[in-house]
Amino acid sequence: MSTTTPKRVFISHASEDKADFAKPLTDYLISQKGIDAWLDLYEMVGGDDLVEKIWEKGFDCDAIVILLSPDFLRKEWPMAEFRTAIAKKINENFRVIPVVVRTCDIPEALGSTLRFEVGPKLNILEIGDKISDVVYGVSVKPTLAASPAHFTAKTLAISGLNSTDATILEAIFDDLMVSGGSIVN
Repeated sequence: MSTTTPKRVFISHASEDKADFAKPLTDYLISQKGIDAWLDLYEMVGGDDLVEKIWEKGFDCDAIVILLSPDFLRKEWPMAEFRTAIAKKINENFRVIPVVVRTCDIPEALGSTLRFEVGPKLNILEIGDKISDVVYGVSVKPTLAASPAHFTAKTLAISGLNSTDATILEAIFDDLMVSGGSIVN
């Protein structure tokens, strides 16, 4: 049994985007990616203090996922979450992951932040895969291969020279090549 703490993300969204985007993304991250995704639907119950639950517990996470839409941008509560996320990004070098779920203006504070967009190229579950990669630090970059042997072989193979003599001769040769000198007069 693993004793590591699961990665956590907070899903900031407008209520209009809950059924189509926030809930399916949260369910996928929890059940398929092992990420403890915080969604009000699962975390809040009657009588809870909103500020304590969201700002003190919800924002205690590894990243905040912002589900951007026209409704998100026009509502006070999501925009308060957004401002807090941006402050954490600036003050704590915190990871904010914007996801455009419906076409909208991008807030200036996220203008230079790489974002994902739901659309013909990516559905919400594929975006969940990308969020998982970000949170777990998975790179899609191929592993760097070893340099070819003819670039890494530095040993001068001259019969009768020990390794020290070969290294000195190689240094003299390299110096001559760089300075444009000649071995033959």
